[in-house]
Amino acid sequence: MRREPLACLPLAVAAIFCWFALICAAAPDISCDALLMYLPFSREFLRRGTFSLMEMHRSNIPLYGLVYYALGQVLHNDYLRAETGVRMMNYITFPGLLMATAALTNTVCRKLSRPVFYIALAVCWVATCPTLWYQATICMPDLGTTMWSTLALLATVKL
Repeated sequence: MRREPLACLPLAVAAIFCWFALICAAAPDISCDALLMYLPFSREFLRRGTFSLMEMHRSNIPLYGLVYYALGQVLHNDYLRAETGVRMMNYITFPGLLMATAALTNTVCRKLSRPVFYIALAVCWVATCPTLWYQATICMPDLGTTMWSTLALLATVKL
């Protein structure tokens, strides 16, 4: 950062968006899919130990979401507090996605003249993306899927 002080500007913008997303993640959930599917089905998964309606899903992503949110619900017995715990777990995925973006950008831009600035710019771009920002504040498994896809792309680029 000392060599490239201009890189602090995009990181400051990204930090502001992360802080605002944290505040929004503390608000009650308004996502229809989360309220009608992921939260109740994860409670059912904890109660029964099996996935209900598994034949409805065409991929494993909803099942990952159910297990992920079941972990959040284990932290709290009260249903309303469990929802907040799940949203906070989902929010934690957002900084993880930003770190994966920084690692991917570092791998791709390593030989450029100002790699730290490009890393900071990529992190700012992802942090200010409205869709990803919204996914960080609701109870849906899409942000986790995005993070794992970014890490898979990073592993592929490093080969």
